[in-house]
Amino acid sequence: FSKPLHFVMGLGLLSLNPLVLDCLVVARGYGFALAGMSYALVAMVDYLSFGGKQRHIVKASLGLSFAIGTSLTFLTPSAALVAIFAVLSGGSMPRRGWWRRFLTANSYLVGPLLLNAAVLYFAFPLREARREHFYWGAVTAWESLRSLLHASFAHSLYIGSPDAPGGISAAWLGFVTLATPAVVMVLAARIPARLKELRDGKVPSPGGAAFLLGAGTVFLSVIMLWTAHAALAVRYPVDRLGVFFLLLMPVAILTAVSGESQGTGARMQEYALTAFAAVAVASFLWQFQTKFFYVWRYDADTEQILSILNEKERASPRLVRLGISWPLEPAVNFCRAVKGYRWLAPADRSGPKGDFDYYILVPPMRDIGVDDEAVLKNR
Repeated sequence: FSKPLHFVMGLGLLSLNPLVLDCLVVARGYGFALAGMSYALVAMVDYLSFGGKQRHIVKASLGLSFAIGTSLTFLTPSAALVAIFAVLSGGSMPRRGWWRRFLTANSYLVGPLLLNAAVLYFAFPLREARREHFYWGAVTAWESLRSLLHASFAHSLYIGSPDAPGGISAAWLGFVTLATPAVVMVLAARIPARLKELRDGKVPSPGGAAFLLGAGTVFLSVIMLWTAHAALAVRYPVDRLGVFFLLLMPVAILTAVSGESQGTGARMQEYALTAFAAVAVASFLWQFQTKFFYVWRYDADTEQILSILNEKERASPRLVRLGISWPLEPAVNFCRAVKGYRWLAPADRSGPKGDFDYYILVPPMRDIGVDDEAVLKNR
């Protein structure tokens, strides 16, 4: 980063996004995947800007292998990042005998990745996966974008809420939704100038290399996702499945603000990107909380509810049966096992139909079929 302010904003954009914080805490692999891709990005920048050592390529390959191995949703951006790096590494090499060095360098990158892919496919049940197993996602690109913006800038509204945001929340989301395409266009406009440095034989600065890798991977990932959707009906990523964009976009935005631009138009672009980054960081700070996860907010009170029931029923001579909304089953059985609630019967996913001692229901959700109010309206 060219200025301390940009460095501080970079830290905020990368680490304070509420959805990123959720992914870093919850034990689902997304935090490890973000770390692996970050490590690969740094290694690639070192290769492009500081001498092109093969050890940097090996580090990048290990980082991407770790990212894909811990979260399969990082497969698309990892493939895009490898392709962008291949183009940039070829452009930054001396013209004489460049193809030999190009093949050698990229073999160190692609080789371990292919080995990792083989291990994932043959050593784990991945080879038995079918298309119907990949059911979670958006059917349109617009819905995918909205889900990421919603999780990042309206984190207090739970996922799948059937009610549209109102008042200030709606206005704020509208502003962010309009500002995001404008930011993307500014990033796209700055790519040619950075590529010209490579064509002129200049060694890219660390900021320039990071910008081309980050922005290039964003655009190529979008193209790959659109192609997969059009050709194979693959769904677009939603919320946590698109968390890699929340790493790549901040890298692209902050490294695009180099402080070296010439001309009024370029400086205005830098001011606009800086302002957007500052507003985003302020929004992240405003939303900071440790009470619930955006994706699993309906589960936030489960432990407390069971603790209250434990005070009342722990001396019960018979097993207490709970009628629960099916999404609560994992948390209820987890608390039952970890807390040692011997008075509580195991929960299942049959729903709250029937006679139970207590009922625990989740709020209505647009994307998950839970119709418990209809089941219990006459009880």
